[in-house]
Amino acid sequence: MKPTALKLGDKIGVLAPSSPCSPERFQTGIKEIERRGYRVEVALDPVAAYGKSTYLFSSDTAARRTEALHALFQDSEIKAVIAARGAYGSLELLPHIDFELIKKNPKIFVGFSDVTILLSPMFSLSNLNTFHGPMVSGAFAEDLGQHQGAKRSVDLLLEVLRGNVANPFSDESYPMIQSGEGQGVVKGGSLTSLVSLLGTKWEPELDGSILFLEEIGERPYQVHRLFMQLKLAGKLEQLSGVILGSFTGCSHAHGPTVADVFKDIFGAYGYPVISGVPAGHGPLNLVMPLGIKAKIYNNRIEFLESGVNTSNTQ
Repeated sequence: MKPTALKLGDKIGVLAPSSPCSPERFQTGIKEIERRGYRVEVALDPVAAYGKSTYLFSSDTAARRTEALHALFQDSEIKAVIAARGAYGSLELLPHIDFELIKKNPKIFVGFSDVTILLSPMFSLSNLNTFHGPMVSGAFAEDLGQHQGAKRSVDLLLEVLRGNVANPFSDESYPMIQSGEGQGVVKGGSLTSLVSLLGTKWEPELDGSILFLEEIGERPYQVHRLFMQLKLAGKLEQLSGVILGSFTGCSHAHGPTVADVFKDIFGAYGYPVISGVPAGHGPLNLVMPLGIKAKIYNNRIEFLESGVNTSNTQ
């Protein structure tokens, strides 16, 4: 089930489902969305708890964040919802979210990092494809005149959401850790966030899919541990392929690297594994449509369909 493509003048809902935002970065990000020709509806106050422990690590109570998420999806005037920030807190929402409500009111939903925890079940329980991509206090808040990676990330996200670009990776080739070809629906996101869903009723079904993973700030042995948890849970055996995005700051002064980890974990499988894809916690965060069919071949990623429905737009 694809959401309707975005068009200029549409209203975009903004919510901090995880941690609160820096006031300065949040306001800069909102102004950039408006400068691009969209109206903005902000739910709750994404900055009120910044630097405080009022709601522990989160921007508000789980109940109010869930109510705000529901309200944004029920508001027919809002055509897309973009998360304000990730960090931590989305897990608290899962027991409260009405995924049937989201299924009945499909619209664009964008986020990454901790928001992976919402992206994944929105597809599995609401049958709604989502978008792993830049957030309001992230790339939208950078000085886009100076930060070319952030500018390209924002430009491409909006082009994908408007239905002008189906394949964000059409002109690029990337290193292959395992050669071959594979085709399937793309699922995944933040490695730590995805692993946190294992053993819960929101655990993703990955068989036959292309698994996309990225991470930040985990040392190579920690990345290996997370991959081992996926492996021991039986999540890596029946994949059609793997896309490895940015693993920013995942290094150590000595010892094995994350590249060594990738080879160790995926060396025994027969599906293709492509690496170095600039999606995730890096200076360039290209949008990764989730729940959409793609193909890995010849060092390339090809999305086989658009992530949005353009038939209802003018």
